[in-house]
Amino acid sequence: MDGLIALVYDNDTYQADLALDENGLIRQDGAFETAVIISLYSWARDPEANKDEAPQKFGWWGSSFADDENDNFGSLLWTYRRSKNTPAERSRLNGTLQDALAWMLADEVAEDVATETERFDLQVVAGKLSITRADGKRWDSIWEIQRDAIQ
Repeated sequence: MDGLIALVYDNDTYQADLALDENGLIRQDGAFETAVIISLYSWARDPEANKDEAPQKFGWWGSSFADDENDNFGSLLWTYRRSKNTPAERSRLNGTLQDALAWMLADEVAEDVATETERFDLQVVAGKLSITRADGKRWDSIWEIQRDAIQ
């Protein structure tokens, strides 16, 4: 995963952008974090949506052609746009985070993926990610997941 363009996620703006070095050049050393950002914030196709009747199917069209029907790109974080910040929804959200990062285990990029969610305030959930990479190094991050930002 070396040599990929680095993205950085900003909790203040709820956006990811290209990471630049001190000379203003695009960094190419953040492949692991970039893979996490793309996995979480790219919209996966909702399997619950009726494929013929759903007005908004979303998701990457390429997932329709995957050899394994469970090999989807992105996550279903976008489906929480209108959810309430309840313990049951946070538990479901935790499973969504796990599902979005499961490919890292299947492709042996990581040895362990642990996620945790907790209420930050009325409309914000904090998502804690702890990933043990295949090389044994631990990667930890806490992201704010704001309901209104997932649009």
